[in-house]
Amino acid sequence: MQLRAAFLAAGAALVAAGVAHAGVPHWNVWLCRPGLKVNYCNTDLSTTVFWADGTNSTIKINDTKSPIDCFYVYPTVSLERRGNADLKIQNQEETTAIAQAARFSQVCRVFAPVYRQTTVYDDTGALHGNDGLAYADVLAAWRDYLAHWNGGRGVVPPRW
Repeated sequence: MQLRAAFLAAGAALVAAGVAHAGVPHWNVWLCRPGLKVNYCNTDLSTTVFWADGTNSTIKINDTKSPIDCFYVYPTVSLERRGNADLKIQNQEETTAIAQAARFSQVCRVFAPVYRQTTVYDDTGALHGNDGLAYADVLAAWRDYLAHWNGGRGVVPPRW
């Protein structure tokens, strides 16, 4: 009887999880995520090593099929002249993803959403962005990831 109740409870939890996932909207702007046409974290990570004897060699870095994911939130990089950046992928976000997040693709699937980050400055030259707006975007992307992409995989979450 207890085993049957446990199976019923597990089944109900799976159904509830499926229903909850259906109500979570997708986040539409990502720098890195499996399946993107342009994924800034899937780049050639080969490295040239210059040896003390003057020779050099290229070390290929292979994409691993890790069982875990990494959810990466890039720092403030926008140079837009407003309090919060828009949701367009700018050069600063691209280069930051390549320089900082792409290396993680060696050990995990990388998910990096574009969000309305506070900017370095706004029209007055001061920082007046809305941190709550930036946080809400990252939280929405995190919820999308958990509902539609995680599938029970281990994950290195963002630091809140």
